[in-house]
Amino acid sequence: MNTLKVQKYKGIPTLFLNGTPITETFYTFDPIPGFEKQVRNFASIGVHWYTFLAPLLHCWKGPGHYDWSFLDRVIDLILKTDPQAYLIPRTFISTPRWWDKLHPEELIGFLEKERKPYPEEPAPDNLLAPESFFYDSMKYFHSTQNPSLASSLWKKEMGETLRLFVRHTQKKYPGHFVGYQIAYGDCGEWGHYGTYFEGELLCSDFSTPMVTSFRQWLRRKYKSVDGLRKSWLDSKVDFTNALPPDQTERLMTHIGCFRNPRKSHKVLDYYDFVTFIRGQSLEHFCRIVKEETDGNCTTGAFGGAAMQTGSAAFIYPMYSQDPAILRSPYVDFWSTPAVYYNRTAGTGSFTSQGLPQSVQLHGKLWMAEVDSRTHRSEVESDVSPPPLNVWQSIQVLKRDFAFSLQRGEEFWWYDFGRGWYDDPQILKTLKTIQKIMKDSVKYDRRSVAEVGIFLDRESLRYQESAASEFIHRLLQRQNQDTFSRMGVPYDLHYLEDIEIVPPYRVYIFLNAFFINSRKRKAIHNVVCKNRRTAVWYYAPGFLGPDGSSLEGMETLTGIRFGQSSVAYHLLTTLRQKKHPLLEGMPRFIGATAIEDRAGVITPLFYVDDPQAETLGYLQALDRPGLALKEFQDWRSLYIASPIIPPRFYINLFRYAGVHVYLDTEDIVLVNRSYLAINASSDGIRHISLPREKRVLDAFNGRLISPSTKEITCKMRFGETRIFRLE
Repeated sequence: MNTLKVQKYKGIPTLFLNGTPITETFYTFDPIPGFEKQVRNFASIGVHWYTFLAPLLHCWKGPGHYDWSFLDRVIDLILKTDPQAYLIPRTFISTPRWWDKLHPEELIGFLEKERKPYPEEPAPDNLLAPESFFYDSMKYFHSTQNPSLASSLWKKEMGETLRLFVRHTQKKYPGHFVGYQIAYGDCGEWGHYGTYFEGELLCSDFSTPMVTSFRQWLRRKYKSVDGLRKSWLDSKVDFTNALPPDQTERLMTHIGCFRNPRKSHKVLDYYDFVTFIRGQSLEHFCRIVKEETDGNCTTGAFGGAAMQTGSAAFIYPMYSQDPAILRSPYVDFWSTPAVYYNRTAGTGSFTSQGLPQSVQLHGKLWMAEVDSRTHRSEVESDVSPPPLNVWQSIQVLKRDFAFSLQRGEEFWWYDFGRGWYDDPQILKTLKTIQKIMKDSVKYDRRSVAEVGIFLDRESLRYQESAASEFIHRLLQRQNQDTFSRMGVPYDLHYLEDIEIVPPYRVYIFLNAFFINSRKRKAIHNVVCKNRRTAVWYYAPGFLGPDGSSLEGMETLTGIRFGQSSVAYHLLTTLRQKKHPLLEGMPRFIGATAIEDRAGVITPLFYVDDPQAETLGYLQALDRPGLALKEFQDWRSLYIASPIIPPRFYINLFRYAGVHVYLDTEDIVLVNRSYLAINASSDGIRHISLPREKRVLDAFNGRLISPSTKEITCKMRFGETRIFRLE
């Protein structure tokens, strides 16, 4: 029996196969007719690690009745095509429809009375035919008829089904199954079923299991009815009639775009509870895998897609991981796709929906889903246009691989089995990428970042929903359009990890809106020394346990603020052109053009501090919206707008003493052993290194220089180069 575990190696969580550290590329596919051709392609270039969709509902025929032949035919085809295959199936734990009909009370409950289920598809005549694999696929992808996360009966009976599946695959295919990815929710990514339904958002979960479990959780938290009533500001609620919040309560704000912390405990309690019950459910199924394999197989799931703000408005604040599940001994790896926004060749990027560095910080492996489109893929409305030709495709694939290489991740190529990579030149490139990936385990893949970016998962709950254009621009667009083009590597962490991350020169706080005394102390202990720089957006420290205040903002940032109830966008005019931070900057910066009403927000905040240096003025108020304040041991920079050009950050980093590798606003990705660049225009690039390095081209092994502090290369628009540093 092969063993696959996750352990730290050279500072990075790494896969260990039979005790040996490895770095591999994987191929993921949907078992559609002809998938074996794609498996054969990847096996021919040395890729032997696969994940594939494995919905257990097709094999669970009735109470106590299982027939594994449906999945066995897929597994047999994989192993016939590649006898060296290592398998980690994406194991869907949705229930079959016969179970739903027997136990309707265990299914997710929606507030909408007119909810219609996805139509039941008639079973094909031959369930073992290749084209039958996606029979009833909407059931486990998106259906509104699926078990509640709080259903004990589902966890018990599906847990037994999973247990028997693991036993079956371990016995029939010894040495091939080395892990299991547990999949539930929309697309198996642990989002909430029914969130997207025929163009509308549905509100859940009002099922008996969820309501009962929620009330039990409230009893454990509050102990007394008086405590619950005081918290919820409801004189009639008790532990027998408390319900999840409805859609209006979940979307309601009290102070412009913010919830009032004192008036929102019902909503916040439900978000906390669902995050808890989701983590508990995942841990339950992962524990079963560990038990059945004596801990010799790895387990994991999708989760933590906090940077993908297209999520449904009702549930977005629940998308970050429960901190407890990051510490679970039963969950080894986490995954998300990259952001589904602006992946365009040359001008786009491929940043993660999640926070890989925080996951790695807790000893967990990050497995990136690299579903890169090529010129062979179809045009999709929710993803950027695919590359135009094979050359562009290769540059995009190299770019997207470089993101994982820089962060020390594992990753899988995912073309849904549709043959996006079925091209001789692409396969040749992927073969080289596989070699680079396998060799990377020998080198130091740790971060060299001097810039740390921090997301506060708690503040997400107090901000208006993901329907907000502000949230989209603050998180998703900045992450994808700006941060990888700032000329420096950076780490992205949850704010609660600030005291255990490596020290940085610059700390960027994306959404430090809700700050209690514990978080404030932690931030100050780390930032306010050694000439470090703190960067704050929009409303830092505005919210706290007792409500909102400008004093909270000043206490956190050291800058005095004013507030206006005006609703307007955050366009900022730069008037002081001589400051080093403003070199090469346009006259106007901000989230949106003046004609665009999508970025309108309230309240507005401005700097009201004579000791702060004003760099820009909010057009709506003609008050400072970009300002810098110097202290003896640190500096504080306030930015009202969520979208700032990369040039500003390049200037800031130089000002703060950060080494800038590149000032041409290209993507640059660096760790201790690798450097990658993706060019946004034609021309010569001069890449500055902080110290002398031996530099090789990672793709062909050619020596660039035996010792240099500058890499010079001529590049085309959209081209990707990857160098190894020694």
